[in-house]
Amino acid sequence: MRAWKPPESSPIGWHENRHDIIPWFNYLLSTWRMAYREFEEWASRRHPRRGSKTELVEYALQNLVGTSGIADLERLCPNVSRDTIRLVMNRWREEGKLVILGRGRDAKWRRLEQKG
Repeated sequence: MRAWKPPESSPIGWHENRHDIIPWFNYLLSTWRMAYREFEEWASRRHPRRGSKTELVEYALQNLVGTSGIADLERLCPNVSRDTIRLVMNRWREEGKLVILGRGRDAKWRRLEQKG
């Protein structure tokens, strides 16, 4: 195992072909490792927790007034897929929170008021 040398020692002896690139290379790798750790930490803070899109659709449904369609929810939740919106709406329908008015592309939904 080599003794530790600071990265500044790498170019010493360059002109005599006696330089050692290892200290510089170790410094480069440690810099990349620290940058990657910082990136991982930043990315973990920015990644939405699981189920947050479902919660966003539910929040939009709770605050809608009158009848609305899937397109209305797509405008309110632009980063949520149509399939996710449908899944949440169908679950609410099964739970008795929504009623569907019509069928097909132009179907409208109405939120039912919960008693109690």
